[in-house]
Amino acid sequence: MRSRAIACGHGRVARHLRIKVGSVTAVIALVAVAGIAAPSSASQRARRPLVPVRIAISTNVNAQAVVAQDLGYFTKFGIKASLQNYATGVDGLTAVLTGQADIGGALAFPTLNRLSSNGLGIVATSMRPKPGFYQLALRAPLSSASQLAGKRVGIIAGTDEVYATYELLRHFGVDPSRVDFVDFPDLYGAVAALQGGQVDATLVYPPGVTQAAAISGVHVVPAPQTGIEPAFIVASRSMLTNHRKIVAEAMAAMIDANRWMAKHMRAAAALLGKFVQAPASALLQSMLAENYTVSWQPRDAVSFNTIANFLVSQKLAPAPPALRNYLDLNPLRSAVTLADNSAAKP
Repeated sequence: MRSRAIACGHGRVARHLRIKVGSVTAVIALVAVAGIAAPSSASQRARRPLVPVRIAISTNVNAQAVVAQDLGYFTKFGIKASLQNYATGVDGLTAVLTGQADIGGALAFPTLNRLSSNGLGIVATSMRPKPGFYQLALRAPLSSASQLAGKRVGIIAGTDEVYATYELLRHFGVDPSRVDFVDFPDLYGAVAALQGGQVDATLVYPPGVTQAAAISGVHVVPAPQTGIEPAFIVASRSMLTNHRKIVAEAMAAMIDANRWMAKHMRAAAALLGKFVQAPASALLQSMLAENYTVSWQPRDAVSFNTIANFLVSQKLAPAPPALRNYLDLNPLRSAVTLADNSAAKP
């Protein structure tokens, strides 16, 4: 095993973070584990009744589940999926923690927020957004993040946008303590406040980029310096303890969906748009930058550590959580075997 932790100091963090995290150094070894039970065969799955699994979706996060549902991949692997749409990844995590969903997902920052409850396990990464995913919307006469000291900046409390905003400010030499942060529950609230003049700037991402750019007196500029986090697939501790094989089968369906999406992203955006009731064209812009996957790489552990240590450096937690206590890659290994041994068509 090899451990690596990256510290990141960002100055004083405002009240909107409201995070409690327990102790952390991410230690992870990506080696095969002997003795994993063999997954059930396709014929065995065909004979048994479909197993109900509740999956929390947050717009683009876990988009693979929406595709898997529409194309019949869940049924193929013996799963009767019930998809639940939430406004943010934070809401989806809450659903898993409170027993309303079995599997969910969110970007690393909100996921880390919720690990201290010990009700979640991380089973894979679902996307690694490319630089440029976030853009900065500014009201005139502002034209750069370097001018944000003393200004009102919209923030979506508890989400990955918090970390991205602090990274952007740090890059431009702006002390976060000199910024007046205004909390909003979601992207649409922040964009509406920008339109109404309640804030001077806010980070946006598709479909908010198009909406912000259409506001008179507002212009949108690239923000490639923002921190980019992976999104994690999570499962409840109960599912991982009592139904790990079912988690693996659900993930196998999402692997099949992910492979299909790589060749049919426009069609995938149409399926997702229908589910979340959003324009497919706006979703496509975002989805092309998401870099979807169902996997785990060492850089995902590095991202986890970076964000964890950022929180600790701001005295929001006494110590970061140990990733080894929350990461369970056994379902992923089984899922890859299932998907590889099965035809890619439902």
